[in-house]
Amino acid sequence: KNVNIIFTCNNIQNLNENLLSSVMTLNMSCLTFSETMDKLCELEKQKNMSISDDVKKALCISCNGDLKKLFNTMQLLSGICGRIDIDSFYKLTDMPSYEYIKDLLIYCNNGNVEIVFEKMDIILSNGYDITDILDIIEKTLIYIDIIDSSFDTEKQNSMLSIVTQYLMFKGHSKIQLYNMVCELCSIA
Repeated sequence: KNVNIIFTCNNIQNLNENLLSSVMTLNMSCLTFSETMDKLCELEKQKNMSISDDVKKALCISCNGDLKKLFNTMQLLSGICGRIDIDSFYKLTDMPSYEYIKDLLIYCNNGNVEIVFEKMDIILSNGYDITDILDIIEKTLIYIDIIDSSFDTEKQNSMLSIVTQYLMFKGHSKIQLYNMVCELCSIA
């Protein structure tokens, strides 16, 4: 009776009614980019960490407003001695860089299918999961205004709708990934 348990989940729809009737539910909304950045800077100061601005930006984008993910990633980064740079961040989080994906999207925007395929081949040869690649393309498009303010908003929305359609499918394949980037190139 004296034990407090904190149970976190992203969705309560599939939880048992008996469980839900005996707990207090706290709903938390996603944070905005600036709110996430503020919380990150606060944590950095409290923990005496030194994080470069590039890493802060990439970290806020990868968390996508999820405070729990921010805390988990900060815990992972706290093991690094000295200043945390962008290369260390991408190595620890095992994901392609947002700058690389941004360049890929710019090539898509310019209709350069051949270069886009070469870049996709490089990403895939580094062993990244196709679903993770789709996810990072989506996050890059969502936050493209922070990564590259010159990117056309109308193209951003069109590309985002295409990526979102592909993300809805389960069991992603290379064929789907290449079809998606072809579609992204065709709206140029």
